[in-house]
Amino acid sequence: MNFTILAVTVIVILGICLRILPYDSVQGLWNDEYVSWYISQKPLLIPFVKGIFEQCHMPLYYLYLKLITYIFGSSDTVLRLSSFVIGALNILVMYFVGNLKSSKHGIVCALFSALSGILIYYSYEVRPYSLIFLFSSLILLFSLKLIEKQNKQNIIFYILSVCGLLFTHTTGFIYAVCSLGFTGYCLRNKKPEYTKNILLSVGIFFLILTPLMINIFTVTSFSQWWSNFSISKVFFMFTDMFSNYLINLVNAPQNFISAITPKFFIFGIIPAVIAVIGLLNVLFLKNLYLKLLSLTAIVPTIILLAVSFSGKIVFLTKYNFEIYPVLIYLFVLGLFELKNKKIRVVVFSILFIINGLFIFTKDFKHYFYKSESNKLAAELLLNANLNPDDIIIFTYYPRERFAKYFDYSLYEVREIHKGNFFYYLTPDTTYNDAVVNAQNIYKKIYLSKNNTHLNNAIESEFYQNISKGKKIAILFLNSVSMLSDVQIFQIANNEKYYKKTPQMYMIFSYVKNFLIKKMNTDLQLIKYEQKGDWSIIIFEKTK
Repeated sequence: MNFTILAVTVIVILGICLRILPYDSVQGLWNDEYVSWYISQKPLLIPFVKGIFEQCHMPLYYLYLKLITYIFGSSDTVLRLSSFVIGALNILVMYFVGNLKSSKHGIVCALFSALSGILIYYSYEVRPYSLIFLFSSLILLFSLKLIEKQNKQNIIFYILSVCGLLFTHTTGFIYAVCSLGFTGYCLRNKKPEYTKNILLSVGIFFLILTPLMINIFTVTSFSQWWSNFSISKVFFMFTDMFSNYLINLVNAPQNFISAITPKFFIFGIIPAVIAVIGLLNVLFLKNLYLKLLSLTAIVPTIILLAVSFSGKIVFLTKYNFEIYPVLIYLFVLGLFELKNKKIRVVVFSILFIINGLFIFTKDFKHYFYKSESNKLAAELLLNANLNPDDIIIFTYYPRERFAKYFDYSLYEVREIHKGNFFYYLTPDTTYNDAVVNAQNIYKKIYLSKNNTHLNNAIESEFYQNISKGKKIAILFLNSVSMLSDVQIFQIANNEKYYKKTPQMYMIFSYVKNFLIKKMNTDLQLIKYEQKGDWSIIIFEKTK
């Protein structure tokens, strides 16, 4: 066994071990993961297709998950292993990407991927991001191979990789188009017929996906608008991608400077700065080919920035995952181009030592604790000592989101969730109206002390058939219903803060506070319990 094979084998094993390390910190599935499982369990054809059209991602990942669960079952362990296996494979693919330059480049690309905190994190998530990285890295690999050697094998695998990405991620077409432009330009004087074949094949596949694409980009959804854009998120994206101090997984702070602590500076900023130095060094090289390759990462980022700034999407690191393989490859190339060998060794050593050490800290393991896990919510319900026919009120998520962990068929279920909240808050308001014009519609409600419509709805629907001794358990997701009445009133009175505060927080904080005040007046509070970001409040009819 030569050194390269031995080194890559050790790195892959290391990557697998590091992905096993935080497993005891992982809870059950949280909402987005639950959606993955829920859609994958729908029967094929009409129910499955309907489930796909009801959310905002392409179907390939759900088909993959359906195959895995059909063969191995749908336990949480199996579901997480479906991403884990791809996560390990990504290390190997990144070796082959770097190896196109040299075996040293390949080993460093593989080692960085093995130690990458965000790749480790998404090796656990029951979401398509590991698969997105796989297709993106394969696109990079076969585009580089195709430019170097024009043959049928490389063109077939390149086309399949591009189609795989398009079939996996909603915004994958942005990176795919940039890659097609880069590859086509580089092939223009070599094999122009290859460019035609690539564009024709991908174009036909894209046309097949057009109905789904139109549905995704025209559907009105309340679920996305939980965070505002901030330029700081761009900086957090780079610290997420190049350090293991992950910030922009869900909702990053609005100000990058104020988030800098000594720990974040050492474990977050230093590795990111090292990587950015490598990326900038590539741009200063007299190599048009590498500059064009850089554009395949720069252009998608600019487009997503513009879309995020307009409020059409939340700017998170994972939504830029397509460009990650390119950034890894380029920053490694850039650091290898540093003229002083000793400086190269020191820089790489600092990068790998810092990222490696952080994996073994409590801070890193904390990322894997799913505080919004639906399993935690189910545990609260199981510990509530409810009797058959007692009432459970689910807020924010509908009852189906808890079916994997809790059997609610024995109870009377009521819901105020993301799909029907408008019915309870304002009469004669449609879902589309509520999503598009929520700030104007609900401002008066936030500033008013009364809501006759919601009060009557509670009495007619939630109190229906309630007799002495019967309980009502209300389940809340605290991370979206954290505002007090005073805070809601103050925010609604301040135009600047009102525009910046996601309506999701305002609406479900208002619902939570109203329900608690109403039932605390009419019923007797007998229990309150919290687990993670979930809380349950139980009232009893005593008169």
